[in-house]
Amino acid sequence: MKLFVKSDEALLKALLEKDIDGVILGIHPYAQRMRESYTPDKLKELAAQVKASGKALWLNLNAIIHEGDIEALEYIFEHLVSIPFDGLLFTDLSVVKLAETYGLKDLLVYDSETYVTNSEDVLFWKSQGIKEVVGARQLTIEDIETLASKSTMPFAMQLHGYVNMFHSARKLVETFFTHQGEENPDKHNEEPLTMVEKKRPEDPYPVYQDAFGTHVFRSKPMHAFNVFERVKKSVDTFIVSTVLYDEARVLSIVDDLIHANKEGVDDALLKRYTDHDEGFLHKKTVYKQGGDQS
Repeated sequence: MKLFVKSDEALLKALLEKDIDGVILGIHPYAQRMRESYTPDKLKELAAQVKASGKALWLNLNAIIHEGDIEALEYIFEHLVSIPFDGLLFTDLSVVKLAETYGLKDLLVYDSETYVTNSEDVLFWKSQGIKEVVGARQLTIEDIETLASKSTMPFAMQLHGYVNMFHSARKLVETFFTHQGEENPDKHNEEPLTMVEKKRPEDPYPVYQDAFGTHVFRSKPMHAFNVFERVKKSVDTFIVSTVLYDEARVLSIVDDLIHANKEGVDDALLKRYTDHDEGFLHKKTVYKQGGDQS
């Protein structure tokens, strides 16, 4: 199992000194829910650092692409061909066509966050000639094991970090502060905030607004330490999301994952993650009659 960590320039040097397999950097302006994203010129500089370290580099281009973005995306692909990288995370199908045009299709990694839920999904993307797929965030550990056992291509999962629960292209944070009478509601753009339900005040949801709209996350970040040995047998690439963590916590998490991968998980390690939960690894998503969901 390979360990890949979503990074930014500030974290990069420290991460490259650790025993991980690769890092993921965001392509500006089409990388969502990353600590930072970068233009192709900057990425070329950062890619050189990654390659000098002997690590692998994936780039993230996971935004939904609209018609008006196509020309800018073509400009990005013109420059990507001169950057040494090993994988390109994408969500929008327009990326497939452009990657094919520029000879990069075999580097594509499909990451829709919610859509890859069964082995037929994986078989479809294999038939399209892409490199790897990322499983849906709502998969249980049993789902992951079953899917991986039937998969004939590399299979990745984001298994540590804050899990995106809701995304709207609307500027909901700005709208809220406008409704509250603030004179400059846009000053909260990019600011980490929390949203609280009246009936569940003990579980505030992290939320922020950026150029893509509003992002709401599950109240606690997830970890997979309790099922780490099972994960190692089923997942080819273990992805760590680092958004909303401070730098010190990211490096501590990476150290613990390296330890778990080499020596296993002990009680002392688990005690450091009481502020996390196990996401959907043990919570099957079901749809009840009448439309209620759990």
